[in-house]
Order: sequence, then structure tokens, then C-alpha cells
Amino acid sequence: MADACELRKPSIPMTRFSVLVVTCFLLSAGGCKGLKEQLEQKARENSLRKSAKSEAATSLTNNGCPAGSTPAAIDANGKATVCSSGPYDGRGREHIDQNWPNGNPKVRYVVAGDSLEVTHFHPNGMRKEQTSYLANQKHGLWQEWHASGELKSSAEYRNGKRNGAFASYSAKGSPEKTGSYLNDLEQGLWVTYGARGQVASRETFSRGVKHGNAEYLTPEGKIKEHGAYQAGKRVGRWIAYYPDGQRRSEGSYRDGKQDGRWLEYAPDNRSSRKMYYKNGQLVQKQTLRGEVEFNQGDILGAEPPLERKQTRKRTPPVERGAQPLTEGRGWKPL
Repeated sequence: MADACELRKPSIPMTRFSVLVVTCFLLSAGGCKGLKEQLEQKARENSLRKSAKSEAATSLTNNGCPAGSTPAAIDANGKATVCSSGPYDGRGREHIDQNWPNGNPKVRYVVAGDSLEVTHFHPNGMRKEQTSYLANQKHGLWQEWHASGELKSSAEYRNGKRNGAFASYSAKGSPEKTGSYLNDLEQGLWVTYGARGQVASRETFSRGVKHGNAEYLTPEGKIKEHGAYQAGKRVGRWIAYYPDGQRRSEGSYRDGKQDGRWLEYAPDNRSSRKMYYKNGQLVQKQTLRGEVEFNQGDILGAEPPLERKQTRKRTPPVERGAQPLTEGRGWKPL
């Protein structure tokens, strides 16, 4: 006798509906227990598979955090390193804190939708760094502080890169450097400052390299040297000065190397040394005496003068019949 669960091949094609009706009839009749168990196992596997897909999708949208939590810290690859669901403030922002052993805050995360604000603290409780993120990229104001509470640096970020004004400060609050960034590269005028807050240099940048006018100053604020850069190399006329403002040297650069005629002045400006360079190599030098006057057209880019031919001194001819004085012929040693 054939198995009760065996379905004989029908004489006419069976539709999906008719197969389902037959299956339901057999299950309700108490037969075909093995088929029932197989169908239930298949349903459980499908349910687990759908649940796994749902969890994977949730993890992906939360940067690796499980469902019900949010990313509180993100690594360089955009993955969450801290996932938590902390208390919310009146503005709907989530706060997650980590503390130092002394109880002072160490890190604070504030989450609001796609934005994340991270604040690090010094062990004494003073702020150390504050960064804002939007869609897993640095965006907005970024600041650092010294342990004393004085501002250390400040920069603007857009889409993960520094764009806009930048400034850094010493522990005493005096400026150290100011300028602007464009897509993480220095752009425009940059100014550096000395220990007392005085201007030490002014340089012009283009896409991260020096390009344009530049000047360097002494601690007293007097110009020490000035000229220009092109694609990061010195070009054209450069002049250097003594601390009292007197001219010290002047000449030209070509492709970052000294080229042509250069003058070096003594501190009293009454004597100087004239030098000639070719592709950065010194080829000739000459010391001058007396008052020196600078002629721009004569100095810059001039070629070394032609060397004069040195003529040999001719010895006067000896008179015919005369003999040189030698010992024994009228010459006596002293």
C-alpha cells in the first residue's frame, strides 16, 4: 500500500492553489506528520534569515552600533567606537560621559540626529579639545585648550577638511600663528609671531606652498629679510638688513638658487664684497673699498665681467757682452 503522504501524479496539471488545498487536508486529517515538521522548520529558517538581514541593515545605518543605540565616537574609517543610549537633555540631545579616576570628566559625547559633538578634558577638568561631526565627518568649529584653560588653537572644518580661518596661541594666550585653509591646504596670508606676540614673519601661500611676497622680522619688529616665492622657491630680488636697518646683502634668486651679481655690505656701509653666482654656485668674488652705491640695473641679473688678460712682464735684454753677476765675478755675499 502506498504511503499516505505520497501524492500520485495527477492526470491533469495541478495549480499552486490545489496543492495547498491537498496539503492542508492531509495536515488537518492528522497524516503526513513529517511534511508538517518540514514546513514548520522551513518557516523558522525564513524568519531567522529575515531577522538577520534586518539587524545587518540596522547596524549599517548606525555605523556598526546595534539597534536601539547611537554612535557616540567614530574612528577614522567612519565606524562607531562607542555605542550608547544615555540621558537626553531638553533639546533632544543624548549625553554620554566617561570620567577620569579622580571623577572629573574625560570625554563627553553629545548626539543629535546625524550630528555629534565630542569634548575631551584635561585631568584637572579643563577642556582639552572640542570637535563637531556631521554625517561622520568633521564639520564646524574645532578648538583646543591648554591645561590652564587658555585657547590653544581654533579652526573651521567643512566636509572633513579644514576650510576657513585658523589661529594658534601659546599657553600665556599670545598668538603664535594665524592664516586660512582651503581644503586642508594653507591659502593666502599666514603670519607667525614671536614669544612676546610680535610679528615674526608674513608669508603668502597657494595650495599649501609658499607663493608670493614674504618678509621676516627681528624681535624688535624691524625687517630682517624680504622677497618673493614662486611654487615654494625663492625668486627675484631679495634684500637682507642688519638689526639697525642698514642693508646687509642684496641680489637675485632663480628657481630657489642665488644667481647673478650679489652685494654684501659691512655694518658701516663703507666697504662691501661683490660676488657672482651661477645656479647657486659662487664663481667669483671681489672686495671693494670706499663708499658703495647700489645700482639696481647693474646688480640684478648681471653676468660676471670678462676677466682681463694678464700680460707677462718682459725682462729687459742684457747688454751685449755683459755678464751676470756671479760669485767670483764681483759678487760678494753679505
